[in-house]
Amino acid sequence: MSKARKTGIFYRFGIKEMIDIIRKAKIVMEVARKQELDSFWQTRNFNPVRLVIPFTRLYFPLSGEGYMMYSGKQYHLRPGSLFLIPPYAPVEVSCPERLVKYWTHFNVFMADSEVDLFNIADTVNELPVPDVKEYCILFEHLTKWYPTSHSEKYYKVPPLAEFEAQSALHLLLEPFYENILSNTKNLDRSNLRLVKLLNYIEKNLDRELTLKQLAAIVHLNPTYLSNLFSEKFGISLIQYCNNRRIVRATDLLIHTDYSIEEIAWRQGAESTAAFSRLFKRHVGCSPVRFRQLKQGRNTGPES
Repeated sequence: MSKARKTGIFYRFGIKEMIDIIRKAKIVMEVARKQELDSFWQTRNFNPVRLVIPFTRLYFPLSGEGYMMYSGKQYHLRPGSLFLIPPYAPVEVSCPERLVKYWTHFNVFMADSEVDLFNIADTVNELPVPDVKEYCILFEHLTKWYPTSHSEKYYKVPPLAEFEAQSALHLLLEPFYENILSNTKNLDRSNLRLVKLLNYIEKNLDRELTLKQLAAIVHLNPTYLSNLFSEKFGISLIQYCNNRRIVRATDLLIHTDYSIEEIAWRQGAESTAAFSRLFKRHVGCSPVRFRQLKQGRNTGPES
């Protein structure tokens, strides 16, 4: 078996190298729930800013049905299958009438990085489930300890509980690891460039990010990068950066007492006024109004 060959910062992986990467990967849980959905569960009903999801997702339908579109392919969300969606994948979902499913958000970070292992595969996976009851038990281990978003927690998950949840998730992911290993030879180098770019953006959202600067990070022509990113994620690169900033801002507005000025500064805005305009364009209300609504202080209509 050939060793991984280094090309700049990019790697062409062999089976042995991928096994080692999987073995050293670090799972970070975000949230896990069992949920009943109705016909409102449609992509067109979602806030666009919330469609940019930096987590790997698992969907495990229990009853009813739904649909998911990704890269021109339709997936039928129905009992008997487990679905894995990679981070940032621009999927479109719908539910005709009713869908009950377990779902979870998490990351599987490669060692010493913030790169998610499933970003490399960059494909939705659907696998048949041999024992539905066994998989329900595994999901219950997740929902017990991570029923709300990790950023919303006011307590730390006990170490043994964290180990319990991560062990259950590893068992759920085992067949997907096998898929990655079987497709190692087909890894696309452009995917690795985009993974590096996403990692850089997440670490530098408090700075000004331009297309020219980001293209230099991954050694690509700006026009080529712009087209590649739009084709891969369905939005422009700069729009993606703004979406990530707004997602972070909403979390800070809900879970901290930071002033609007400080939150604007943390998102790399040139001014509080510019940040407020960007926020209102994405969310539909000002940052002040958003915080009031989330904290239950309804002080009248938005001016």
